[in-house]
Amino acid sequence: MDFFSGNAVQVIFAPVTPLDIALGVIVAWLAIGISGVVLPIRLQFISRVLFPLGALGGAALAVAGFLALSHAPSVVVLPIGLPNLPAHLRLDSLSGFFLVLLGAVSAGISLFSAGYFREAEGTSPGLLCIQYHVFLASMAGVLLADSDRDQAGIA
Repeated sequence: MDFFSGNAVQVIFAPVTPLDIALGVIVAWLAIGISGVVLPIRLQFISRVLFPLGALGGAALAVAGFLALSHAPSVVVLPIGLPNLPAHLRLDSLSGFFLVLLGAVSAGISLFSAGYFREAEGTSPGLLCIQYHVFLASMAGVLLADSDRDQAGIA
């Protein structure tokens, strides 16, 4: 009920598509990587919180890819990229299959990485965290990349 007029207010939510889930995972992986840089020497936080969150993102990406196998292709144009050339993303069955692979492998590697780090050995855990999660986000971005042939003038 609308508080002021007493009329019912209908709220319509758009259904969440597998592409929305995949984009959410990419953003989450970037946020996890940045969190690792904010606290670069907090080994316990990085290994017990951030890498398991990355594994959860990998599992969500695998689910999104699996759902894309049975859905119609989804396309989105993001207003980022070069001037007058926005980023075009597409999730179809083929990219969904490879997202399942990327998500499953990244979930397993992220869980293994959580227990792999040791104190004061090699590179800072925060630096490894951002490198790893930005790599995963970029791999997912490559799998979602789409070329807009009509806008580029290619037949």
